[in-house]
Amino acid sequence: MTLNLFASAVLMLLAVITSIGTVRSMASHTAGALTDQHMGTSSSPTDTLIRRTIVAAALTLVTLAVSGLHLFITHLPGWLADEWLRALLITPVMFYSAYAIHINGWQALIQRRPNLQSLVSLCTIAAYAYSLIVCCVGDQLPEPLQSTYFEFVGVTITLVLSAVLMERAWLPAKGTPQLQRTVNRISRVLVPIVLLIAMWTFVVWEVFGPQPALVRALVTAISVLAVSCPCALAWACPLPVSIALGMMQRHGMQPELPSHPDSSQPTSSQPASAQPTCDLERLTHRVRITVRVNIALVLMFNIVAIPIAAGVLYPWLGWMFNPMLASIAMIAPCVAVALCSLTVRLFRFTPQQ
Repeated sequence: MTLNLFASAVLMLLAVITSIGTVRSMASHTAGALTDQHMGTSSSPTDTLIRRTIVAAALTLVTLAVSGLHLFITHLPGWLADEWLRALLITPVMFYSAYAIHINGWQALIQRRPNLQSLVSLCTIAAYAYSLIVCCVGDQLPEPLQSTYFEFVGVTITLVLSAVLMERAWLPAKGTPQLQRTVNRISRVLVPIVLLIAMWTFVVWEVFGPQPALVRALVTAISVLAVSCPCALAWACPLPVSIALGMMQRHGMQPELPSHPDSSQPTSSQPASAQPTCDLERLTHRVRITVRVNIALVLMFNIVAIPIAAGVLYPWLGWMFNPMLASIAMIAPCVAVALCSLTVRLFRFTPQQ
């Protein structure tokens, strides 16, 4: 009993020290001009990112298909129902496809400037490690804690890689448009806050939670990281902008993104005239509104979902997130962002005279 109290006190002290350090780091770096890294250096070949995204998408789809068979087939072969099969499928996604995510994310953590890639890396590492624990000793855990996160890991990495791939398709080689810079500034504040909440969630559940306290603390901390919408925030800007650029191309306007980092408005290589310029200004305004709505959706979802994932309802309802609920909670804001971004397609260009 004395040893448990001592360990709890040490854990609380470490959490307090980490929190103070994180807050001081946020105060000193938020106002500064930071340079984001996008899946490695700017000179890294795009085909490598495409290849890693394809591998992640293919293996994740196979994993989801294997998991979905349980809904339609009652008696599956033992090897097909084995969790180790899903572990085998997701391992290349974790260590090959997400390699740059882990490198960039941990470099940002070491520099005390955590970003979205840091959040994705920590979330997927924790979920993958816990899933391996379930594969090894799952029969010794309570039944609600015997589910794995392999599908969640694959979907998260695939969505983030797809967002980065789309971002590279329209971001200028030098500088970052103002819309994306706004998302980056929000992520620099949001990510440390989410990490602090996840850390304190783990500490509180480990110290005060029911047995097995360590396992429940790990599951709730993973749930907090999972529902914090790293995928949705990554899609908030690239998706509506890419839709707008595609619409411009279909209407004979050759879009050119500005090379100056302080500009966020696409330009057209068409000869200057009043009609295309007016359409371009209206479309740019529509995209800006859509990006802001996407960001607002993500933030509102975080405000509601993170406390629930942390277990604030457990004392009254005895209810906490499991891997399936965490995955659904992660996908929900992504769907909302996608639907909101598709509203850009409702824009109508002025008919040609």
